[in-house]
Amino acid sequence: MMTSQTNAREFFERQLVQRITPEWLASVEGSVFQFHITGEAGGSWIVDMRKTSEWVSEGEDEAADCTIGLSEDDLVLIVDGQLNPNMAYMLGKLRITGNIGLSLKIPPLLAG
Repeated sequence: MMTSQTNAREFFERQLVQRITPEWLASVEGSVFQFHITGEAGGSWIVDMRKTSEWVSEGEDEAADCTIGLSEDDLVLIVDGQLNPNMAYMLGKLRITGNIGLSLKIPPLLAG
């Protein structure tokens, strides 16, 4: 679980990959996710499930299947279980472009 001392960079570089299960990997069938996180330790990360390993990298992929944007503060709240990802979307705190169906696969990774 991400604590308030953890930032977006820490989450994407160290914690996210630990949440990827074989079941989740099979459910996204080689999709590419782009995350844009605003805030002090924000940035852009690609979660590329076409690869066989090292799925998470910093950078941008213009051809990502699904792009998710949110603030670092909201990411921390979601990962800590204090903000439901669906509620964040309904409140406009989490923005999604591209394949909306794929975005439904993201909550287990964030709120794992």
